[in-house]
Amino acid sequence: MQVKKILKYVIFIIIFIIINIILGNNVEAATQTISGDINGIDSNRYPGVKQMIQALQYEHPTWNFKVLYTGLTLDEVIANEYVGHGASPRSLVSASLQGEWKCAICGDERYDNGNWCCASEIALKYMIDPRNSINTSDVFQFMELTYIPCDYNSIQQMVSGTFLDNPIYINKILAVSSQYNVSAYYLAALALQEQGPNGGSTVSGTYPGYEGYYNIFNIRATGSNKDEVIRNGLEYAKSKRMGQLRKIN
Repeated sequence: MQVKKILKYVIFIIIFIIINIILGNNVEAATQTISGDINGIDSNRYPGVKQMIQALQYEHPTWNFKVLYTGLTLDEVIANEYVGHGASPRSLVSASLQGEWKCAICGDERYDNGNWCCASEIALKYMIDPRNSINTSDVFQFMELTYIPCDYNSIQQMVSGTFLDNPIYINKILAVSSQYNVSAYYLAALALQEQGPNGGSTVSGTYPGYEGYYNIFNIRATGSNKDEVIRNGLEYAKSKRMGQLRKIN
């Protein structure tokens, strides 16, 4: 992935969300705390987590790690995610997945643009367990997203060959990053995730009825079909007067 290129330029601070009772040990919810003491992780309560983080630290000594103890139980988290059946599920999985990934209540019912189904409790538990993501690829989902120093060349190399490889986009990403205290690397990665390397209809600036409007992060871009998704996203951009830039060739 393009995002891997940023390893050459920054030191990562990655937050791991450790859910209490990851193996079902009942504890009362407590106030959230953040700790940089990786060696102090209780292996009885969080088996395997400390060793996996230490392995990444050994492989990448410039990476920094913190642990966020949420004070939540696994049951509490699942109960709050496993909602919205039949209307608007909070958690979705690709409709191409089969078997136990799909919710037993909704089954094959499609949501959003028709390519998604309601996620099962098994799928939620798998994705919430940090041990399934503590590796050199998936660990980036835990990257701290606040502002870190960044320059033009770093972003340009990250987005090289994509629709973002343009001075207007790159300079805008850097400006927004500084203004709103958000990582420029995250903004670039999110734009590529939402639009793909070539850019979609919500950043073309030419969609009929919405010429000159852009919604690079596809905010509110939802619907039952592709055209509805695009229109809703651009309608939101229009209501907020988002992205009224000249067309980028």
